[in-house]
Amino acid sequence: MLCHVWGVRAHLAATGRTAPAVNLKVLVEGEEEALSSYLADLLDAHPEATDADLVMVSDTLLWRADTPAVCVGLRGSLNASLTVVGPGRDIHSGAVSGVAPNPVLELARLLGRLHDDDGRVAIPGFYDDVREPDDDERAAITALPWSDDHWVHRVDAGAVGGEAGWSPLERLWLRPAVEVLAVVAGDAVGPSRGAIPSQAEAEISVRTVPGQTVVTVAEQLRTWVEANLSDRVEHTLEIPMETTQEAYRTPPDLPALTALREAMGDGFDAEIGQMRNAGGSPASLLHDVTGAPVVFFGTGLPEDHWHDSDESVRVDLLHAGVATLACYWSRLADLPDGRGEG
Repeated sequence: MLCHVWGVRAHLAATGRTAPAVNLKVLVEGEEEALSSYLADLLDAHPEATDADLVMVSDTLLWRADTPAVCVGLRGSLNASLTVVGPGRDIHSGAVSGVAPNPVLELARLLGRLHDDDGRVAIPGFYDDVREPDDDERAAITALPWSDDHWVHRVDAGAVGGEAGWSPLERLWLRPAVEVLAVVAGDAVGPSRGAIPSQAEAEISVRTVPGQTVVTVAEQLRTWVEANLSDRVEHTLEIPMETTQEAYRTPPDLPALTALREAMGDGFDAEIGQMRNAGGSPASLLHDVTGAPVVFFGTGLPEDHWHDSDESVRVDLLHAGVATLACYWSRLADLPDGRGEG
């Protein structure tokens, strides 16, 4: 928000204008980490806010402080809550161990089958609709500086892994993924009661890429869980579809994207690379509601520790972002139709 507010101030100061060179509408939405469940209704209730020629989403990362890159797309997302139920209540293990179903073990077996030995998601049909990236984009990603050791140090990842046959950055930005975010069962806190728990729960996160749809992937996940979970236990799988987000890719020939890359070059005083981002956002929703293309610009870094207790921001990159936006509004106004589409 500061980047945009300061960007308008800098734009007015540098141009001497009393109003920006293009009309700006600012939407500040604070529930993205809760998957923006109310955003669609908000936009539907305020159609005057959705009249736009171009949308900019700023919840994105840069690549590195010394190698800024323009983001051209985000993965989609859906979250699922899986509950596996064994005994009707927690039962002392000395009375039933070895005979009663253990929901922790059954859940662990299931989650262990999510990926094959090559790191690919093992859900049938999961990759059927994945749109393969073009050679130009793969080459642009390959041109970004990378080393396993440097990446591990930056984000405290511990190690580098994932799907065989793709580089780490391609796995991060161009390929879909399935992760387990939480597992809860038994006496997680305090002394053990020596009991087999009645149920075990897991939170599953799926990241999709262009070509996939969250509706199809949700059904694939449901079918896979049903087919692979033991019939000795019962289960419920909740997938709140109202909080899902589709993947989005900015059209590569969009003049507004070229203008953004040039404005970043001015703002950061550096050569600008190209990247995508691994996370999701309501970009696809905003595109569908407005009918306008979406570009991305944020000033965060992976080492800013988003979602952690020591989350931070680099002020020098914030200032470079301010300069970028100050330049961008003038560049947009100079496009042939003044809109961003050429």
